Amino acid sequence: AADYTEPERDYLRYQQSLTVEGNPERVRDGLIALAGEYGAEEMMVLTVTHDYAHRRRSYELLAEAFGLPGAGSSASPTTSSAAS
Repeated sequence: AADYTEPERDYLRYQQSLTVEGNPERVRDGLIALAGEYGAEEMMVLTVTHDYAHRRRSYELLAEAFGLPGAGSSASPTTSSAAS
């Protein structure tokens, strides 16, 4: 309902074209297609949410969709048991 200028609408369309969103399988398929388009062998994924728990859950769902080992595990790979 916003009154955007044509350049603003172009920019929004461009940004939307860079976004992969949907259920886990749709996101997996979109990322695979995007990697194929660019010939990428690996990708970095960034989920933009305010809530950490929602962000973490989105990564868990994506890991499950890709069949990654440890998907859904509550262990944090960045947690260190070494004392400082």
